[in-house]
Amino acid sequence: MSTITATRADPPRRTILAAVFTTPWVWCLAVVCFVTARALVNMKVGLHETLGDTDDATRLLLVREYLAGAGWFEPTSLRLGADTPFQSHWSRLIDWALAMLIRVFTPLVGVAQAELVTRVIWPALILLALLVVLAVEVRQRVGRSAIWILLAFSAMSSTGLFQFSPGRIDHHNVMIFGAVAGLVILTRVGYSPGAGWTAGAFLGLSLAVGYEPLALVVLAMAALAFLGLLRPELRAGLASATLAMAVTMTGVFLLTVPPSRYLAIHCDALALNMLVLVWGAALGLLILQRADLGSGLVRTVLAAAAPVAAASVVFGFLEPACLRGPFGQVDPEVIKVWLVNVQEGRPLFDLWSDKPTLVIASCATLSAGLWAAVALVRRDRGSENAALALLMLLSAVLGVWQFKLTTYAVWIAAFILTLWIATWRGSGAMTPLMAQLGGVTLLNQTTALILAMPLLALLDLGPARSTGEEPRQTDRCRNVSSLSVLASLPPGLVMAPVDLGPSIAVLTPHNVVAGPYHRLDAAILATYRTLWGAADEAEQRLAQMGVRYVVLCAPTTAGAAASSKAGLLVTELLNTGGTPFLKELDISRPSSGIRIWQLVGNPLAHRF
Repeated sequence: MSTITATRADPPRRTILAAVFTTPWVWCLAVVCFVTARALVNMKVGLHETLGDTDDATRLLLVREYLAGAGWFEPTSLRLGADTPFQSHWSRLIDWALAMLIRVFTPLVGVAQAELVTRVIWPALILLALLVVLAVEVRQRVGRSAIWILLAFSAMSSTGLFQFSPGRIDHHNVMIFGAVAGLVILTRVGYSPGAGWTAGAFLGLSLAVGYEPLALVVLAMAALAFLGLLRPELRAGLASATLAMAVTMTGVFLLTVPPSRYLAIHCDALALNMLVLVWGAALGLLILQRADLGSGLVRTVLAAAAPVAAASVVFGFLEPACLRGPFGQVDPEVIKVWLVNVQEGRPLFDLWSDKPTLVIASCATLSAGLWAAVALVRRDRGSENAALALLMLLSAVLGVWQFKLTTYAVWIAAFILTLWIATWRGSGAMTPLMAQLGGVTLLNQTTALILAMPLLALLDLGPARSTGEEPRQTDRCRNVSSLSVLASLPPGLVMAPVDLGPSIAVLTPHNVVAGPYHRLDAAILATYRTLWGAADEAEQRLAQMGVRYVVLCAPTTAGAAASSKAGLLVTELLNTGGTPFLKELDISRPSSGIRIWQLVGNPLAHRF
């Protein structure tokens, strides 16, 4: 008997190279490399010369002290705060991650270069993580072919990318990653309840790192909970998300807070009162998940709201000041003279005179995102699109309310725009790809700015508006070369405008009276009352604090004088060159912005 052997042709094998280039995370990596390289090329001052903004400088200070042996439970810097050291409200998790990167690169390139490499790689890694999560969400909802739309919007979003620029090592990008990823995933729990666990873990991480997205996260989850009354399919996922968020925040709390401080309540950082509130919300959503709306809507709402209300009472009992928000424990006078002028806390449109292009780019994306959300709902009124529309509306309102939330809203808008444009099919001779290319070309931030340039050229915006009585510090005063003259002096306590404090602490051997942080409220007031107070009262204040040097950033020729009011210390120093008790040092470099005075005849000024 003959045997007939049937041969079957093997399917063509994809080459390794083809497999790599069709993997979404590789596309994301390519975009991250592109935008990082572009940012490095476009930087006016290289990372070797600048520490970035004040938060980046302070983070580097904390990481250096952690590497030098500072305790895990003691994120406290003796370099800031004069007699009362600065106790950071930032999460130690970021310090640990940055320290590990520095330790990895130090044997290869040395400590200084390892810090530089880490300052480039860290924000790029967080951006990559965000893009990968959003790309996975796009692939699950509308298919792999739409990922390029998301990446195109991301690469051309200046307001979405600036917190991920090289040098951004504070904590903003981690909070943006956690909040945006968590909220986006949360919108699909209607048909994928298990996604709630992932969403909650991301949201818990974001709030454990910092409270800046607190308003967005809390209001978004509250809005979705109310939507859950009408859409029962949302309830299981929302309950899982809240429970995962509570577990994540509790885990971080136990990991970063010592038992001796469990009852020490701070309104601006992860503490017991917030854990009580989150667990109360989790219990309320679990009740909502298991409730039968047929037994009465009012009864169901009251049953779900009871644990939330009880947790809110405990929250207020543990620290009543926290009912006023994260800054509830801050001296009200500091809020008036400093905090209200901090850019990230101001409304978006309040930045128009300073940064009109930023306002235009942000508004263009938020408007397009709102339009896309409405279009998606009109096409399909399912729970996913309803949740996306709620999230877009809420994030846009909050992004206009406070600039620090604008970036969150821009990323959410980019995701919703991607889902909308991916559904375009063209018409007639226009193919779907042509239609989608047109949508991306018209609705990205770069195009919005190009179209707005003629209008901006016609508008007379006038000089940049002052943000307060303290003159705004320029980058030149925080640069390495500018502060090198101060670094050459014998160590002592420095009084300087608060925006200069972190850079002085990092780049020189000196301690600084104050930095731009609300927990240094007493030091901020002392600096403000001394520099912007009567010159004849300043000597006693400087002597009592043990100040050895006073450092100011001289205004440029184009800028206004520090103050037009005669008799203030800052006016006397900048206009006359000194006072009987403050002698300007010959090494001052007004051309670079830095001017230095030394206190005359105070024995306390030499303590360190």
